Amino acid sequence: MSVIRRRRPGTAPPASGVLPAAAFWVPLTLVIACYAVLAWQQLDYGLEFDDAYNLTVVENLAEGRGYASNGTIFEGGLKPFDEYISTGPVLLVPTAVMWWLTDGALWAVRLPPLAFFALYLVFLWKLGRGAGGRWGALAAVVAPLTMAVAVHDLTTLSLVPGRLVGEFAACGLVVGAAYALSRGHPLFGGLLAGLAVQTKIVFVVAGAAVLLASLAGRWVAGRPWPWRHVLLCVAGAALPTVAFELFRLSQLGVADYVANITQFAGFVEGQTTEAAPDIKGRIGSVAPIFSIFGLAIVAHAVLVLAAAATLSAPRRAPDTPAHATPHTGEAPAPSTEPAGTRSAVRVSPRLSWLTRLSSTTAPTGSDVTTAATGLFLAGLAQTALWLFVSQQTSSRQGLPAILLCVPVVLVAATVALRDLRRRSTGRGRAFAGVMVALAWASAVTLVAWQGWKVSQDPHGDLLRAEQERGASAVLEADTPSLPVDGWWQLHELQVLTDVPPSTTPGTEPPTVLVFNSIRALVETGRPDARVFLDRCGSVLEENPTMVVCQPPSPR
Repeated sequence: MSVIRRRRPGTAPPASGVLPAAAFWVPLTLVIACYAVLAWQQLDYGLEFDDAYNLTVVENLAEGRGYASNGTIFEGGLKPFDEYISTGPVLLVPTAVMWWLTDGALWAVRLPPLAFFALYLVFLWKLGRGAGGRWGALAAVVAPLTMAVAVHDLTTLSLVPGRLVGEFAACGLVVGAAYALSRGHPLFGGLLAGLAVQTKIVFVVAGAAVLLASLAGRWVAGRPWPWRHVLLCVAGAALPTVAFELFRLSQLGVADYVANITQFAGFVEGQTTEAAPDIKGRIGSVAPIFSIFGLAIVAHAVLVLAAAATLSAPRRAPDTPAHATPHTGEAPAPSTEPAGTRSAVRVSPRLSWLTRLSSTTAPTGSDVTTAATGLFLAGLAQTALWLFVSQQTSSRQGLPAILLCVPVVLVAATVALRDLRRRSTGRGRAFAGVMVALAWASAVTLVAWQGWKVSQDPHGDLLRAEQERGASAVLEADTPSLPVDGWWQLHELQVLTDVPPSTTPGTEPPTVLVFNSIRALVETGRPDARVFLDRCGSVLEENPTMVVCQPPSPR
């Protein structure tokens, strides 16, 4: 005997989805393949300036010399807790473990950053799914692919998640904090926000934005002031920093600890600018971080949101009560559900004691919206800090705006398209259908194009090979130390050769000169170390990445 379920009068038919189910698997398969190829390529990538600088701490920590850089700029040997390194222990300590396990294999030190990036994608997927179903999840994980890939990137202005720099990992932890808070776990949310701070110190702004958005969302929803929620958030957020500071204190002692903190405070103060920054120039410098297709995708999403806001503006007849339903004109029947439980998700009774401790409420749809809003505000806050306060001019500071804001924009556009198509009729529904088809085709094109570019990318292997040729030339020259010229400290050669910098106490002066492509880029605008050949005597190695030579003979 079959049972036919009848709809109540005035209700819309159930939606069958924005696109056929089979269409979902094509872009998802492409996304998985693209990220897999990207991760594989990152394993053998050459060393970037900050990447190698951070690796000096990793190497020293793994080999028992403590949490210290080589102290090249300080001219005093090892520098414990180098204040110029803003990438923190949450990323550096696991990388040191990989260095120790594999005796310094560079492919192994790429694994922790890639693992954090994988967490970033997982948390994006979960938040996107909570907001917009599986299509929202797909839109969220497509968002990072709007960035440029397969470019000659010496300053981290593209999608290079395997580099040992803190931005990608910190963004993953901030997204995780937003997700945990949306699930009603303030302790875990605060802990992940605190870990983000100890991954990249400047992310204290993003972590605070996510936590404050969670509190504001509860207030807007009319819930009682959540003292327990606040205390758990603060406790979780403070725990990583308190633990690291106690470790620093135990390693340095009270006097050196106070001196180190004073130096760090001076470094932070020195990162602000008193002169008015070129805001327009900084905003414009972020554009090259996007790919052409990526910019088109973001522009399409903004257009969808604008169209949805226009087409879904409420229109009711003059004699229709403001509280009436749109289909029947009748006042909606009162709900029999208890207040505050209407959109709650049932929580399993078989939760661990720790989960029960950290959870204050069951998650609701408004919590997901709050989490997405918090992420967007976190990206904006980080960007505003760079635009208006920081003396840093590198557009790398705009990465959080892309990694945190763009997923929210794409998910919001996906939800808007779904709702617009379901609610529209006539021309509005046809327009929504065209926008859906265009969004699907754009996403497939973007992912396929980016995946193909990544698979053909020679830059990482070439950078690594040319750096190793330079390292071989340095070793063959048997120089007792590496030359240091101000900020040009050759961290990549410190890692690849184990030859100490010339500022190390007790070392002999270097017998070679070395110039690299990042110095050429900064000083001449061309990322080719051969521009310095006129400063050389006998050339031992020359390639676009590195020139090794003997000093010119005195005239």
